[in-house]
Amino acid sequence: MINLFFLVYDGRSGSTLLASQLYKLKDISVIPETSFISIIYNENLDFLKENNLEYLLDELYKEVQFTELNINREFLYRKLIRLNHFNKKEIVLKIIESYFGYLPVNVLIKHNPFTIYKRLKKDFNNIKIINLIRDGRAILLSKLNSKNIYGKALASTIISPALNYIYSLRKMNEFENSIYIRYEDLILNNEKTLYKICKFLDIKYEFEENGTDYFNLIGKKQKHLHINIKNKPDKNKIYAWKNKLKPEQIGVYQIIAGGYLKKYGYKIYPINGAFIWIRILSLFVFDLQKTIFQALVSLIKTKKNRTERKMLLDKIIKLLEINEKK
Repeated sequence: MINLFFLVYDGRSGSTLLASQLYKLKDISVIPETSFISIIYNENLDFLKENNLEYLLDELYKEVQFTELNINREFLYRKLIRLNHFNKKEIVLKIIESYFGYLPVNVLIKHNPFTIYKRLKKDFNNIKIINLIRDGRAILLSKLNSKNIYGKALASTIISPALNYIYSLRKMNEFENSIYIRYEDLILNNEKTLYKICKFLDIKYEFEENGTDYFNLIGKKQKHLHINIKNKPDKNKIYAWKNKLKPEQIGVYQIIAGGYLKKYGYKIYPINGAFIWIRILSLFVFDLQKTIFQALVSLIKTKKNRTERKMLLDKIIKLLEINEKK
């Protein structure tokens, strides 16, 4: 029986750093970031009715992260076509087996199963979740300075990352059998934090002596996003946002997500002075309009499935509610 673990996070929370450290443990096998399980369990991807394996593979290999796992498509097709029971659980197990060359007992996948968790739990009832959280203002700084695998900025507004932060934290609360880990604790109290995770996962706190470098497992198109894991974690970066974000950026972010920052133990940065508050409100109005426009364009232009379209609509409604309150 396989024990399935998920590392859940908001983007730029330090998930790759944590995955790279867990990868060194003897009793756990780690799959780099990929959404293959969410693709398979997507309720709108009905490939089982017609036994349409090629359709499923087409969807899987559209994802860059899955392609960069370097599982040969023809090899995987031959594995799946031989299944006695062609169902989603068996397909997931065969993909895991194909990646490692065997079926490990404990598997950690770096992925947020927000939209499929209830369906997934019916097939894998022993799922455990590691919820990784980080100061949202540090996440904002990282997103403003980072580009995705397509060369597009991860963030161009303040409000959208704040709403994504809130969404991630709310969804984390829906998971059963989960643990919360703060990025800051991982950096400042590394050994204690890793031991806490091992105890939760019920695995030994023992490391492989000659393991492969986790960075080498990350796909070529994703490496630029995770280059920092090659260096020793810098404690000074924890609070770099205080100096690198403008006061008005911090102010706008705290207007939206301040309650969640406090809930998870992060202090609110004091904003003083009428002039700064004028700049905050000015940026807030501009940022809100820009965020609503971007969300509407995404809704109109993209061919997203029903679940993703609902998420976009919910985001637009939330933005309009904020607009009414301002």
